[in-house]
Amino acid sequence: MWRVIPVLAALWSIGTSQVFACDLSQSLPNTARAIAAHDGMFRVFAIGSSSTGGVGAGGKEAAYPQQIPPVLRPWGLIPDVTARGVGGERAAGALRRLPRAMAQTRPDLVIWQVGTNDANARLDPDDVARTIRSGVALIRAAEADAILVDPQFYPRIAGKAHYARMAERIDAVGAALCIPVVDRYEAMRDSGPEGLPSLLAKDRFHMSPRGHRLLAEQIGQEILCALGRSCGR
Repeated sequence: MWRVIPVLAALWSIGTSQVFACDLSQSLPNTARAIAAHDGMFRVFAIGSSSTGGVGAGGKEAAYPQQIPPVLRPWGLIPDVTARGVGGERAAGALRRLPRAMAQTRPDLVIWQVGTNDANARLDPDDVARTIRSGVALIRAAEADAILVDPQFYPRIAGKAHYARMAERIDAVGAALCIPVVDRYEAMRDSGPEGLPSLLAKDRFHMSPRGHRLLAEQIGQEILCALGRSCGR
């Protein structure tokens, strides 16, 4: 069973004595305005690494970003999705791409899949968190909203503390900035030894077609909840 982090009145501390109160049901204001103004239509830009590029899904058209519209259409929502994934890219690379990509796509919502390659490179989670904060600042300055997708889980990193710390740090940044975080790491980890293989491609690293489909459903659920449409788990 795929799950998402709690989205109502989350209280988190992020390395300081300050505590942040966050109601994620109000976290997509630009998206909500676009939907109201354009009869359910809004622009989505998905940025990330190989998962966003469709590796393991069988091609870009089968990647999770392109599977989000069918999840949302029954709710009268019509997302126009553009996805640009770069295999092996880390958070800093996505940050460098963001300004130009956003100027070209003018999104209402940015979905940022981040952290897997940073964790594999054993980068400092605090440095990655600062990079994500800078990216979110750019997104918000462009009057767009953000959703984060944290790292995937796969057998080779089971029990590796640095990988879990990266996922936890990304989740904490999202909570502190009042940004929905799709907790892919926890969802895949908790699928167990029987469920996890079906979520992974033959390389046992990238997501399988089923993994892409379930991630799209998880993202769609997070969007619906943040818009106040449905928060069923």
